[in-house]
Amino acid sequence: MTDIKELQSQAELFNDLVNREIKVWMVRRGEDLLTLAAKTGISKSKLSRSVYRSEGSLPVRDLKTICAALNVDMTVIVSAADNAMREQVGAPLTDAQLAAQILARAEAAKQAGYALAAHPADEIITEDPASA
Repeated sequence: MTDIKELQSQAELFNDLVNREIKVWMVRRGEDLLTLAAKTGISKSKLSRSVYRSEGSLPVRDLKTICAALNVDMTVIVSAADNAMREQVGAPLTDAQLAAQILARAEAAKQAGYALAAHPADEIITEDPASA
């Protein structure tokens, strides 16, 4: 189970990744902090604190305003941050690592009275073969 500190850490990481994407789009659009502040109506100091120093999270309405000023859909920034987070937090397992995890859990399940059944990915089984 995920604890509170881990959730906070993940939230902070996601916030940092969103801020990184905002900075990427600022560079792509040739915007600096002063220009973005003028276009959004968000103070330069608030933008600096939230986007550059990651002090607190950026409210959604401010993110929408920033995205509109940068002429980028908010989902593009959030999706890029989400993808980056998945790469950092949940690196894909190799087949050997996945097999080891399955086997480790299978032994515990077997001791608890469960049976493990594996099926090819291209074949979907809708009935329990044991009951047939």
